Amino acid sequence: MNYERFDREDKKIFLVDMRQDKSASGFSSLADAGIRKMLNEKKKVLIIASKKGFASWMLCDDCGFIPKCDHCDIPIAFHNDPQKQLYGICHICKKHYQPFPTCPKCSGFNIKLYGTGAQKVETLLEKEFGAKNIVTVDSESANSQAKVKKLQLALPDADIVVGTSLLATPPADWKPDMVVVMNADAGLHIPDYKSHEKVFTGLSTIVNNYSNNIIVQSYKSDHPSIRCACSGNMDEFTKTEKAFRKDHGYPPYAQLAVILYKNEIEQKMFTTVNKLYQELLFLNEKNGSSIEMYATPPLVYKMYDKYRYNIVLKWENIRPFLDDAFEKLNMFGRWFKIDRMPESLV
Repeated sequence: MNYERFDREDKKIFLVDMRQDKSASGFSSLADAGIRKMLNEKKKVLIIASKKGFASWMLCDDCGFIPKCDHCDIPIAFHNDPQKQLYGICHICKKHYQPFPTCPKCSGFNIKLYGTGAQKVETLLEKEFGAKNIVTVDSESANSQAKVKKLQLALPDADIVVGTSLLATPPADWKPDMVVVMNADAGLHIPDYKSHEKVFTGLSTIVNNYSNNIIVQSYKSDHPSIRCACSGNMDEFTKTEKAFRKDHGYPPYAQLAVILYKNEIEQKMFTTVNKLYQELLFLNEKNGSSIEMYATPPLVYKMYDKYRYNIVLKWENIRPFLDDAFEKLNMFGRWFKIDRMPESLV
């Protein structure tokens, strides 16, 4: 059996291990059977996708090339317009792109779309289940009062509603008979010390707000953030999360600071960051401190044509050192930005 069941008051949660599921549609065998049953019985289904749009990126299967934005160091995402014509977009600078019929690097034809957004889920539902009355709710379809009102009018007659985290809280006067959460572990891949907490909180909100049958699909079904959200065991999650942060020296067991520098010239960015890094190391040694520090690129290396680099500092009491460094090294005049209480490291 490729799933585990958790019984909680007015609901049953089924945690599916997608590594063991043989379904090729993106829906687990359990979700596939459940959706068909709900449609046959004229009941309501909610599908929650991890992302908006159609696909997260394109990848050439021949050479491994991923098309990225000209101005930002992120893969071009793909969306359907109102006529269901595919277009590319950078989710940072919003530049639009045409789809790539061939690989821009090797000219191969094996360039394909990857990642499953809410629009792709809608297409899968139409193709695999013959679903007709589908309403999609995401930040694009609900970005104005007029659109929100239109969605509210359409919801009561919808057989299936597809949404992003916007639907973590149920819409007014609409209650699904079954909920399917796609790719529940997507946020765990983000290299940030708060990723476990964010995944647990997001999934817990969905599980706690809906009743009846909830199917949670995950490729990391054994991860504490996923399991504890499904079982409702906040104490167990808190215990494991505290142990993780203590072992790695993250808040509340240490203080963090992130110094960011950005420049349109990549080599100048490297030179400037390295100079400050060496100065900080010298000041750290001179003061007799034992601050842990390292230089690293952020998750998005380039934004709006500017290259970016971080110096991360970690210690039990970092504020006095930062004040000293800020003054002695003239960090403000050199265009460094200091986040003394970063919410994340990305």
